[in-house]
Amino acid sequence: MPSILTPQIQVESVTVGTTSVSNPTFILEIGGVLYGDQYTSSTSSYSRTVFPTYTSSNNRVKLTCISIAITATCPALTLSNVKVHVIG
Repeated sequence: MPSILTPQIQVESVTVGTTSVSNPTFILEIGGVLYGDQYTSSTSSYSRTVFPTYTSSNNRVKLTCISIAITATCPALTLSNVKVHVIG
């Protein structure tokens, strides 16, 4: 009988600032490269997506990462020179 793999999911967030723009749109910049509204890194073993989020109750902008490991653990991710551009 074939084995069934259960993906492991991890969600992490870090506050990167605040904005007075209500219902903002974001552009993510990493290392001088623009990625639109998200950055994704994936292999056949895992997938990781980093994207900005907004909490309207306190106007906080967060950088959120969702990692899904399918057949292995996700390696550490180091991003340098990360900017979240707020549009609106």
